[in-house]
Amino acid sequence: MRSQGWVGFVSAGILLGLWSGWGCESAPPPEEGAAAAAVIVEGWSCANVSECFGLEVGRARVYTRTVGKNSEVETWFIADVFAGEDGTEIFIQDGGPEYYEVGSRTLGVAMRGELVPMLVMPVGPESAHLVQSQRGGGSIAMRVLRFEETVTTPAGSFTGCFVHEARFENPESPTGSGLVVETTYCEGVGEVRQHLVLPGLPLPVTIELNALDALVTAAR
Repeated sequence: MRSQGWVGFVSAGILLGLWSGWGCESAPPPEEGAAAAAVIVEGWSCANVSECFGLEVGRARVYTRTVGKNSEVETWFIADVFAGEDGTEIFIQDGGPEYYEVGSRTLGVAMRGELVPMLVMPVGPESAHLVQSQRGGGSIAMRVLRFEETVTTPAGSFTGCFVHEARFENPESPTGSGLVVETTYCEGVGEVRQHLVLPGLPLPVTIELNALDALVTAAR
């Protein structure tokens, strides 16, 4: 169930200005070698990218999106998966990011039809990469801010987590340039918390997990 109220519109509108026409270049290739191939995220024991980030058809995650004193609840439901190019898997989602592109060493996130290579494996405390626009001077600087042993949300406490930062710059979208998105990922769950700050926007947008594997009703 995609949020239809003004709270969801605020953050969706910001991202639309940044993603629209982005045409991102691919992220840099991961490290080669058997040791690198065995690690998805430092300290995690999951076997592959989709398992690590909780991507499974039929899984539902319920989030509360908050701007100031106003909150809305939305469900992110993974509806389908199919084979993409170059051995990737495409997980289609209703609510939240439209789809995830999963490679053996990458995780891409799509918003408004534009795919951004968000994570390059292996993920560790020093992980960082830069994504450049193919159709302008925009860029997204990605880095891991820190690892956290335990993160607590209304959905419960999760262990094995890290906080990832994405800084957007797009001269063609001055109202959106400068957006900073901090996302907390936990093993086997994916996104448990997100914090969006944009210069000129009076209030930040926060998204927090409040239920995992929730039942999705026919009204979805």
